[in-house]
Amino acid sequence: MCYEQLAVAAVDIKTTRRELEVLSLIARGYTDREVADLLKFSLASARKHRENLLTKFSANKSVQLIPQFFATSGVAPAEGC
Repeated sequence: MCYEQLAVAAVDIKTTRRELEVLSLIARGYTDREVADLLKFSLASARKHRENLLTKFSANKSVQLIPQFFATSGVAPAEGC
């Protein structure tokens, strides 16, 4: 299934600038600890941002956030979905 089929109407979902930064790093495969180190905040904050994103996008797992990154960022996924 391609990301277009998985992505929700992300325009209607309100995300903060920081959440979008975290979403970008999650989509690139960074762990919560790596996100915290890169963005210079606590591990608890990184986890909370991920939890907020999961809730906002009605996702159960972080991997389900990746299509949301493509839908909100305008970055195209690699060929072949």
